[in-house]
Formats: sequence, C-alpha cells, structure tokens
Amino acid sequence: MQKRHLKHKLDLYLEGKANTDVVQQVEEWLSDTKGRTPQFPEALLLEEERKILADIRSETEYPLFYPSRGQRDMKQAILVGVIVSCFFILALLLMHH
Repeated sequence: MQKRHLKHKLDLYLEGKANTDVVQQVEEWLSDTKGRTPQFPEALLLEEERKILADIRSETEYPLFYPSRGQRDMKQAILVGVIVSCFFILALLLMHH
C-alpha cells in the first residue's frame, strides 16, 4: 500500500468516516506485528505520558484546587494580610483591657 493511500485511509479511520472495508484493512494492518513488540525510546514515552497527563489535568482540574502560581501567590498574600490584621486587632483589644 502506498504511503499516501495509507495516510488517507488512516485519516478516514481516525475521523470515523471510513467504510467497513477500510476499517477492516486498517485494523488488520495495525494488528499485524509479525510477533514483534514495538520498542520506543524512553524519552518519547515520558514525553507522551506528560502530554496525556496534561490533557487529563486540563479537562478535570478545578482552578480553585490547583491555582496557577500567580493565583497561589495572591492567595498567600491575602491570607498573610488577614492573619496580620487579626493579630493587630487582638493586640489592640488586649491593650484596652
């Protein structure tokens, strides 16, 4: 099978637009490993894993629970301000008694 025909058939298959003959051809081609186990470089596997996890995180992450660094810094600054204010108010109350 020529590369351009194979690419066209794979595109149809991946888009869900292939007819049953093309689906059968692609699935037979994909399952024909001739007893070999594919080997991939470790760096490629790690990069693909990182991409998959990033996709999952972007679809499932709630920003309140996983804020960006800027949001995290802002929340910490607000929290520190609130705590300092509480101590200041407590100190004023204690001085007036």
